[in-house]
Amino acid sequence: MQKNDVYNTLNTRGKTQDDIFLNINKSVSATVTVPAGTKVKPAEPLVSTDGGVTFTPAFLKEYDETAVYAVGAKVVEGGLIQTCSTAVENAEAFDSNKWTEGEAYVVNGAAMITFEREAGESDESFKCAVAIDCEISAHSMNDFNESTRVAGFPNILMR
Repeated sequence: MQKNDVYNTLNTRGKTQDDIFLNINKSVSATVTVPAGTKVKPAEPLVSTDGGVTFTPAFLKEYDETAVYAVGAKVVEGGLIQTCSTAVENAEAFDSNKWTEGEAYVVNGAAMITFEREAGESDESFKCAVAIDCEISAHSMNDFNESTRVAGFPNILMR
């Protein structure tokens, strides 16, 4: 479809799925549960532990040496989920002695929604198409976690 000047000037509140998904090979219809006070954006990384019936957003961030972490905080480092075992002050390089290595950070879906959705004061669920085998433009994703490029998206190709 050819986009005209009026279409190009629409305020779309940020990136849409058309800006991010390059190719979708397989998707499923699933229930996505959004934790209270959080947002789900187009191509938001999702995790399913029940075979793709329900998904939750994968809100883990990469380790940031400028951040402060309390005991029990979880981050992604080197494609693995790490749990803080000793409080970490800001301006510290990652020290494996202060973190407990967990399982691989495997993201097995991406939300196919056009605009972001935000949960209010309680968890909210909605039906959504979820891409489970696709090609995504990584540089167009919001908050893209570089360490998940290989380990996190086994069936999702990032370009």
